[in-house]
Amino acid sequence: MAQTSSGVALFAVGGMLVGLELHGMVSDIAFSVFGKLVLSPVVALGLIAALPAVGLPALSGDLRAAAVLTTALPTFSILPALAEKYGEQDVGAASMMLSVVLSFFTLTAWMWYLTTLGWL
Repeated sequence: MAQTSSGVALFAVGGMLVGLELHGMVSDIAFSVFGKLVLSPVVALGLIAALPAVGLPALSGDLRAAAVLTTALPTFSILPALAEKYGEQDVGAASMMLSVVLSFFTLTAWMWYLTTLGWL
């Protein structure tokens, strides 16, 4: 059963996306995708930079890169199921789909940036 849960979740999300009308949801979707793919890694960069300022040891380059890239990953497939409780399953499904598509570009950009910093 555990091996099929990913496929079933994606099938359910696909069912939510069929016939979805985006009227009135575009700003919510754009904000959530931008926050997940861009703002979260920026916050992670700020927190990584703040570690030595508060007296904690600085992380190695590999750990810094791992922290930033982990926060830059697309939205998990459980988002629509969690959003369903609040009646926002359509926004959750559309946000998840868009974040997966756009993460191809944003993850590439983040990896390039981390390489220029010497962390990768």
